[in-house]
Amino acid sequence: MALEEADGPTIRRVFSVFVEQMQNIIRYSAEKMSGSAGRAVELSAGMVTIGVEDGKVFIVCGNTVRNGDVPRLKQRLDHLKSLDRDGIKNYYREQLREEPDDGSRGATLGLIEIARRASDPIDYDFDAMDADRSFFCLKVRV
Repeated sequence: MALEEADGPTIRRVFSVFVEQMQNIIRYSAEKMSGSAGRAVELSAGMVTIGVEDGKVFIVCGNTVRNGDVPRLKQRLDHLKSLDRDGIKNYYREQLREEPDDGSRGATLGLIEIARRASDPIDYDFDAMDADRSFFCLKVRV
């Protein structure tokens, strides 16, 4: 980002989106491996890449998700895409007062936080891999 001469606020937004995407991979990836390194360890598989396109920084993450989780995730993402800046801000405030979703491993605010930091609507796709899993890809422009 130094080579692109990004300003401080842009760098902070990119870092925030990167952290949220990594947390989603760690918490929700369908590819997990358990082991022991002196204590119980659970590793999750996924990828994150950062680049520049049309003068904007983008962050793309990808990981496998269970097919049963796709409809709920798609619904949440479509809802976020339908909101303008004020709508996202209001939705965030509403969700702060709500209990986390069943099966959530966080406060269920990660995708909203990503949408808050994005300069454009978020892009996503699901590609079915087999009967149990799909590859989920999320692209955010900052």
